[in-house]
Amino acid sequence: MILHQLTACIALKALGRNGFKVTCADGLVRQCFPVVAGIMADYEEQSLITNIKSGRHCSVCLVPPDKREHLQMAWPKRTHESTQQQILLQRDQNTERTHDDWVHDVVNFAWGLPHLNIHEAMMLDILHQLLKGMVMHLLQWIKSLLDTTNTITKERRRQGKSGISQSAINIQLDDRFNQVPYFPGLKRFHHFSHVKQWTGDEQKAILRQLIPVITPLLSKKFPDAMQCTRAIVDFITMASYRTHDESTLQYLDQALYRIDKTKEAFRSVRAGENGGDGHFNFPKFHAMSHYVEYIRRFGSADGTDTSHSEAGHKYHLKAFYSRTNKGEEYMNQIFAHTIRRQNELSMSNMIFSKHTASTSQGNDRIETYGTKASQVIDLSKYGCQSSSDGYILAASQGVNPRYWRTVQDLSTWAEVEGFTEALAVFVRQTRNRRFNVRITNDMLDRREQDSSWVLPLLVALHPSLHCWRPDGKDSSNTEALTKEIIRCRPKWHHGTEWRRDWVWVQEHENSNITNGSIHPLGGRLIGQLQLIISVQDPDMLDDQGIPLKYTAALVRLVRFRNNGKPHKVHGMIELEEWPGSQALHAKKLAHCCFYDMSTIIRSAHIVPAWSATTYFINNYIDWDQYNTCYDPDFLENGIRDADAIYKKYTSTGRKCKFY
Repeated sequence: MILHQLTACIALKALGRNGFKVTCADGLVRQCFPVVAGIMADYEEQSLITNIKSGRHCSVCLVPPDKREHLQMAWPKRTHESTQQQILLQRDQNTERTHDDWVHDVVNFAWGLPHLNIHEAMMLDILHQLLKGMVMHLLQWIKSLLDTTNTITKERRRQGKSGISQSAINIQLDDRFNQVPYFPGLKRFHHFSHVKQWTGDEQKAILRQLIPVITPLLSKKFPDAMQCTRAIVDFITMASYRTHDESTLQYLDQALYRIDKTKEAFRSVRAGENGGDGHFNFPKFHAMSHYVEYIRRFGSADGTDTSHSEAGHKYHLKAFYSRTNKGEEYMNQIFAHTIRRQNELSMSNMIFSKHTASTSQGNDRIETYGTKASQVIDLSKYGCQSSSDGYILAASQGVNPRYWRTVQDLSTWAEVEGFTEALAVFVRQTRNRRFNVRITNDMLDRREQDSSWVLPLLVALHPSLHCWRPDGKDSSNTEALTKEIIRCRPKWHHGTEWRRDWVWVQEHENSNITNGSIHPLGGRLIGQLQLIISVQDPDMLDDQGIPLKYTAALVRLVRFRNNGKPHKVHGMIELEEWPGSQALHAKKLAHCCFYDMSTIIRSAHIVPAWSATTYFINNYIDWDQYNTCYDPDFLENGIRDADAIYKKYTSTGRKCKFY
């Protein structure tokens, strides 16, 4: 089946036969299928229903087979008339099948439909063209490029030996992927090299973490290849947008331009794959040149992705195949199972609707869009035992001793540097706010001379935060929010280690300039959660005489490198640990302090970089970060850098060799 959707299957069954069978000039019997709207099919299926030669032609335009690597060139569109003229020409001149312009001599079913050009009905396919196509090609190119710098590989090549193993490269990539930290909704690859069959979801996950993973391996030795990799990842990311406007299409055009110019950096490894001169004349590379045009005409490419029909194929066909006799009539048996299942679901919904009382009342539980801490955890399950004094103190203050510990007990168990000092400052300033005492930035950073007064206070531990971050999927609705969970808890997945996620915090006013000093990224900072606690203050009572509770997160801050500007080669913002002298300052908290829930914005995906004290902000982790952490001059800079790379490889009339 070319179309895996249930509706297409039922429509074909209603015809009394599976499409139209036609006899070709070569005597082969082929099948064609009726098309009402755009066809969501992969390249091989598109080739079958448009008469083109698979692997050599584009189903949309008349690009010559040896010109498909030129992404900036435009070619005439294929039409029914051009295909019919080519078939007549082939018959008159007895054109060989190996000729570049040769097409299948088949009477296409679409020629009789006056308002349909079958070539214009070939839709974009993110799944097969970009994820299963360009992403997998890119991974192979990167492996081959890294292989050229391996010392064992160099020696074997010098000796003229073949069968070079990429085990060393796989070990490097496995190690880098293992360093990728947890992030809500992100699939991590503990054994990247062991994955044999990739799914679309896995390739999407690779795309979200590829740039920070390969940057330490690629950007210093092969900066041009790093630029090309960025361009491809940028193109796929923007092509997956749910909505587009003129600005996003301009960005997509610019990414395509960068790919076209910087592909020279990978030409040598393409030569190793194909033999002879490396080329990019393959269908999935050329398909990128049609994205902007088709998005303008038909809407976002996400709406025509074959992942939708693949899901239909899985649930409507594969799920019932095991219930058939696998004979000639198995398709009809699958139809019967599918129709029966749809009828059951419809009847179930009707019965449910009939027995459900209608109401016009709304949900009176209104969820506010703010960061909240989850329920406290039973600390005794995690090995945090309470001292006898702490147990008595908790009972006397009316809290459950299973959940509450003294600051001294918790600090001994958690072993978080600076916990007591930072908590003393937080409690002090929270009290000052209640008494309307004006608080300055200097007061927030100033250590207490003696922090021991907080040791008897009772605290409880929260395992996570619930916050709302911008969705970023819809450019027409920038205020859309999505809920996420940020975790900071011990013994993650029953292990021995803590899981400590990274967060964005609003340190200064939402401005790039505060009190005359420049703060990158709107006054926001990045840090790693150390503890999320609620502290009970017996010295501060509410109107009913109950001790107040303050909830906050202890965050270990890191600082921006290069004033928070994206790196010229890999395009990410770099971070580094604060110097030890500042971290242990006698009078200031410096890098580790408590933040109120209102100042924690959202999660951040921070990947280790060149050393144990440097990091990358992964701006490809989701659309909100991608639209936030970027070079404001990336249009001009990207084109200039791409032109420089192209000139470097072509001005001297030679191709750069990496080995």
